[in-house]
Amino acid sequence: MAELTYRKIAKRLDGSTGLPIVRRRIVGLTTTESELAQALANEVLSESRNHTELSYFMPRVQQGSGNTPYIFFGDIGEIALFGQHSASPIEYRLSVHAREGDREEMGGRHTRSFEQYLEKDLGLGHRDYLYIDQTNDEVRVPTPVKCLKDAHTYAQLRAQVEERGGATLVAHITTGTIWTLAKNLGRDTGLPIHVAGPTPSLTARVNDKLWFASLTTRLFGEAAVPHNYSVYGPAALAGRVYYLARNYEKIVMKVPDSAGSAGNIPILSADIADISVKNLHWYLKGLIVDIAGSSPYPLMV
Repeated sequence: MAELTYRKIAKRLDGSTGLPIVRRRIVGLTTTESELAQALANEVLSESRNHTELSYFMPRVQQGSGNTPYIFFGDIGEIALFGQHSASPIEYRLSVHAREGDREEMGGRHTRSFEQYLEKDLGLGHRDYLYIDQTNDEVRVPTPVKCLKDAHTYAQLRAQVEERGGATLVAHITTGTIWTLAKNLGRDTGLPIHVAGPTPSLTARVNDKLWFASLTTRLFGEAAVPHNYSVYGPAALAGRVYYLARNYEKIVMKVPDSAGSAGNIPILSADIADISVKNLHWYLKGLIVDIAGSSPYPLMV
């Protein structure tokens, strides 16, 4: 079983990349669909700081996958609403993409049994783990931020890169922290550093569900996403929810730049059917503050 699993995962889309991505489906686009997708891509790139950002991090840093060992950052602490959470075993999920000799930077607890499961049971080979000490931090610091700002942690990471002759950084979310870390590593080691992810501004846009829903609608039509609205304050929120509760059984308020349902606040319309707009205003405000603080706007509804 382990041998079969290894053969499946080892099959690459492209022999030049170490990421074990297995092709499952091939989806063809019509000429019209391809032209629409290309036009939207050109529009997005023209409106972003993509090219400016890339030039700032060059020449040592390149975007894409390099012919070097990979360093994975599975920490999600830089995503909205996750910053104060304790480290989670979910950090390990990126490690299934690692191959023999790759490394994962971990802010959570050592779980040797899962590491052995990946290495032995699934036959994915041995990968190294660096556990970032969080015990002296008054507030938990996301692992990439710790690697960038803590001198001892950065020295450990730099030594790994020098030992391996370069690195490709792969993060759960490719923030400016990851790119700056890559820039510093390239400057201090003189070695090639790659970042397998989008630029910081494009990352922020893709993780904005309001922007993403709008883009999806333009690509695939209104039926591709639930009816959704942007609201920019408590009064607008109360009015929108009050209206929607008359037409839908369930409503969800969503912090648009969070993830993993952490910013989702579901409401059953039946539960607010007899509440006045004024009371609904205070009720929703309390829900929002408990989850996302006092100023999380705009929200998606």
